Amino acid sequence: MGVIAKATRAGIRFFLEDDKVKFGVPKDVAVNKALLEEIRAYRDEIRAILAGDAVWFEEATFRGTSFPDDQDTFDVTIQQRKAYLKFLLLGDSSFNVSFNIKIENPDRELLEESLNALIDRHESLRTTFITLGGKLQQRVHRSAPAIPQIRYVHAADTAGGGDLRKIYLECMAIRFNLEKGPLLDVMAVVYPDGSNVLFFTAHHAISDDISSRIFESDFTRLYHSKCRETLPALKLQYKEYASWVTTFAATEKFKSAKRLYLDKIKASLSMENAVVQRSYRKELKTEMESIPGNAAALYYEEALGTMANINPKPGSSYISFMQKALLEKARKLAVSCDSSLFMTLMAVFGLLFIRQHRRKMLRMGITFNTRVFEDLTKVTGWFTGDAIACLEADEDLSIYQFIRSSTMLMLDVSRFRFYPYEQIIHELDVPLDVLIPLQLNLIHKTDMEYNDLTPVHMEATYNHYDFKCNLIEFGNCVLMKTDYNRNTHSKEDIEQVMEAYLSLIELLSDKDVLSTKLAVCY
Repeated sequence: MGVIAKATRAGIRFFLEDDKVKFGVPKDVAVNKALLEEIRAYRDEIRAILAGDAVWFEEATFRGTSFPDDQDTFDVTIQQRKAYLKFLLLGDSSFNVSFNIKIENPDRELLEESLNALIDRHESLRTTFITLGGKLQQRVHRSAPAIPQIRYVHAADTAGGGDLRKIYLECMAIRFNLEKGPLLDVMAVVYPDGSNVLFFTAHHAISDDISSRIFESDFTRLYHSKCRETLPALKLQYKEYASWVTTFAATEKFKSAKRLYLDKIKASLSMENAVVQRSYRKELKTEMESIPGNAAALYYEEALGTMANINPKPGSSYISFMQKALLEKARKLAVSCDSSLFMTLMAVFGLLFIRQHRRKMLRMGITFNTRVFEDLTKVTGWFTGDAIACLEADEDLSIYQFIRSSTMLMLDVSRFRFYPYEQIIHELDVPLDVLIPLQLNLIHKTDMEYNDLTPVHMEATYNHYDFKCNLIEFGNCVLMKTDYNRNTHSKEDIEQVMEAYLSLIELLSDKDVLSTKLAVCY
């Protein structure tokens, strides 16, 4: 458990005064000497968390990143590395991000001009991948490789005769060549009333959900201004970010902190009764040896610590919803627990798994945005990282204390979003499903509303995790997309889990319940 989470459970509250860490202890609380010594030992880390990401992640070092004007190949992030490795092993890839824009009676020439301006603005849209001297690199082209032309397709000729959900699924299946590019596809679906819906689909190696919103905003502004509006210049691009990540991960401060983080994960594994007999390294090698050719000989060492697996497990997805009335209760619950909606929804999910599986502890993977500096908020690329929170179910805690301490723990481990779980499973030699039984992600789309709130099952998907839930917050609901391993969960199991999750949030919206001890939950 992190020192801040321990201190929070003990009733200690931290604050900054004149840039120094101070803490207060209630009069009726006795704090043991060992905890006080731990607080003193980690005062710099506590200060960094209280001060914010800019201090811990050393923004000054990021701003100093620069390259010669004639350089066109650069380091990759681990996210790009695993996407490119998968391409090298299996060929063209369809790991995509897609969004759409509706435009009435469009000017086709202006659409093309706006698209070209968008590509000029964002280096990620001019990026492909290359192996140089055995090293995996990203290449940023001066102009887009094979600039994508907008494909015009009549609605009647698309999947489902123009049904947007079916077209979206079709876009998600588009396969890209990561070396040749381009890694962007734009399709305009033409409807009988003259309107067009533009589907932008990019490979995940150059985009993410926030990038999609940036692309959408920039393209819309360019189109409606007839490309006359000058968008604020981007000070930095993804290549600077990738270089900084490599530099930061090599600092003594980060290496020292991550050793302690890894020790906590090891300790949580040792608390489980079952002895882990499986080996991540052996399972990965077996998978690679099943690929035709000499993939295992060429790329096994490169894949270790970069890829969790080659062939994801056969999976399904279940989309369900937290409707507006319950969402409002969840927001109030977060306020009652001195937490954010993000942290509260995560903590309640953790509590649900602890209750249902009668566990004393739970390792929960959490996806964090890695745009940790202001200058990155308008930059496009793959900006996510995962951290592991080792939740402990102390039966003497109240539910309020559990949510509160879980919140502080998640804030604590957020510093390790640049320590990929792929490296952890390699160092500990445990498979991903053992390391992370539960993976969660919260995506904000509060400026939008989702209209069709009908639960739906989706088959024939593939998942890296046994259980992962993306919680997408819209203005009127939370869409909960649960991806699960069909070998370990049935449709009925997943429906029951998600119904139990909503019921638990409903129950906890009663403030009196928050004082209940965890012991009562078992």
